[in-house]
Amino acid sequence: MPGSNRTAKKEVCPALARIAEKIGDAFFPPRCVACRTPIGHQYSFLCSTCFDAIELNSALYCPTCMGRIGDLQTPCHRDAGYLLAPATFYRDPIPALVHHLKYKRLVRVNTLASALLITHLKKINIPLDCCVFVPIPLHPSRQRERGFNQALLLAQQCATHFDRPLVQALARITQTKQQASLPDAAQRYANVTGAFALDPAIAIRGSTIILVDDVSTSGATLAVAAHTLKSGGARKIIGAVVAKAQ
Repeated sequence: MPGSNRTAKKEVCPALARIAEKIGDAFFPPRCVACRTPIGHQYSFLCSTCFDAIELNSALYCPTCMGRIGDLQTPCHRDAGYLLAPATFYRDPIPALVHHLKYKRLVRVNTLASALLITHLKKINIPLDCCVFVPIPLHPSRQRERGFNQALLLAQQCATHFDRPLVQALARITQTKQQASLPDAAQRYANVTGAFALDPAIAIRGSTIILVDDVSTSGATLAVAAHTLKSGGARKIIGAVVAKAQ
């Protein structure tokens, strides 16, 4: 029966995947992406020492001064435009995880990165049942080059976990330089000014938005994206990132 064939395929495919993983582990012994210590499975990514070194945050922060904020009250710098929710800070082993996700296309790292962000969002005092998730978009040419948008992957995992809408309300309309290649905050802000536009078909007025990206350094990308969302009537914006670089 057709239904039986489909069930059999579902059972066989995971089995074949497990066999393939074991063969891969045998020929290419897995190592921690951060310290290169041998690990038991290639999709663990980190050894226990590096994993235990990750310290998750339990608060929101003002993106201007990085002062801790206990809830959704107005940040100490009113012109910030958003509140920052960094799961952790950009120190070992996080740089290695981000590098392997973005530049070595080890997309399965997203599962671990998403778990860190989800755990952080559970810890902080925000009403997730009223939020929508919006990823920071890549320019179409850069997304074609990379093959995926890491912010979208993170937002998808978070939205699924919390059973909230994923809304691609922003588009990247200019091909900017990579923020990491620019030396200071002023140049980074100038680089992304005017880079985003709202999708006119998507209504965000009155929404509380979880704006998702992988890393925040100067905060310029989140600030400009938040300003664009505010221009469309968004009520409150939380910039949720895996890590904040200091």
